[in-house]
Amino acid sequence: MDICINKYREFEEIEHKIDVKLPKIAKDFCFKIDEDSLRKFKEDFVRLYLFRILLCGDQDFEEQNVITLIDGNGNI
Repeated sequence: MDICINKYREFEEIEHKIDVKLPKIAKDFCFKIDEDSLRKFKEDFVRLYLFRILLCGDQDFEEQNVITLIDGNGNI
């Protein structure tokens, strides 16, 4: 998604990039993104981020090591 996720980025910066880029990606790849799904995506991301960085001590939590799955109905 070209958001540059890593442990040195501030949440606000990552959140802003998700807000800008995810709707564009949704349009390009024809999947659903509305206010609720965008909010849920960000909440899920924060949980994943905190789990991997704080609990697991994942020193390799970078954008290229994160995947977003989209089901057959276009849901993230």
